[in-house]
Amino acid sequence: YNVPIILHLAAGVELNALADAVQRLLTRHSGLRTAFVSAADGLHQEVHQRDAVCQTFATGAFSEQTWRSFAALVFDTPFDLATSALCKAWLLPFADGSCRLLLNLHHVAIDGWSMNLLFDDLVQLYDDALQGRPSAEPSPGLGTLEFALWQRQWRVDPRYRDQRRALAGLHRQHPASSPALLPVREPGPQARLYRQPLGATRSAALDRFCSRQRVTRYEVLFSVYAWSIYALTGCERPRIASPVSNRPLSEFEDAIGMFANTVLIPTAFDGDKALGQQLHQQTATVREVLALQDVALADPGG
Repeated sequence: YNVPIILHLAAGVELNALADAVQRLLTRHSGLRTAFVSAADGLHQEVHQRDAVCQTFATGAFSEQTWRSFAALVFDTPFDLATSALCKAWLLPFADGSCRLLLNLHHVAIDGWSMNLLFDDLVQLYDDALQGRPSAEPSPGLGTLEFALWQRQWRVDPRYRDQRRALAGLHRQHPASSPALLPVREPGPQARLYRQPLGATRSAALDRFCSRQRVTRYEVLFSVYAWSIYALTGCERPRIASPVSNRPLSEFEDAIGMFANTVLIPTAFDGDKALGQQLHQQTATVREVLALQDVALADPGG
């Protein structure tokens, strides 16, 4: 459940200001300084105070050839949630003036939405530290505890029951492929993950296509992924698990934490239809499911 983050920073970064910015980041977000201690009545949160968090090494202690082994070591070290804060940082300055900032966070404290918030904060806090000015106090907002209370109330709300039934009905309308129909293969080598950046040219082309079709990047790439599953497995109606931000109220939009939910989205491939037609049909299903994303993955029944 470690979330490793590596920032490759060019020469010119002021190391003391960057280390100070990381400390200010932890001070601002108490969820990153929290431990979970088991007690007779359940888990208790213990928020650590302003402990030193960013360990800065001597310039040249690591190089482009040696830093990766250290990163692998710290990122592979599991968290002890009862004693450790949920974010740790190491600053590795190279002799050429560049540096690497390693952040190791536990997934219980962060999700994809939170990453954007953290990076925005870190940029602002670095600028504050560089200019020698105090950082503005964050506006009081709601956090994970308030979200848990809201979620508990929401799940006994009649509107939640209605959404749960609607989601169950949607899945009944789109039955998944029977596992018995999937091709049987002998155990093979470990699966490989292929990464292919879109790049600026293809990203721009994708955005133009989305604009013409009135769909989002996510909706296009989701359909492409579903078609890829069909191409590899022959499965025409898989259900694909997709994370969602799960911040149903605007009060939670600036909160750092693991709020994300997961939804199961029915898909269907029809070789008799053009891909453009299938894209719009699949997009309609995606939007129906995302409109019901507040239903917990573990609670899909009608």
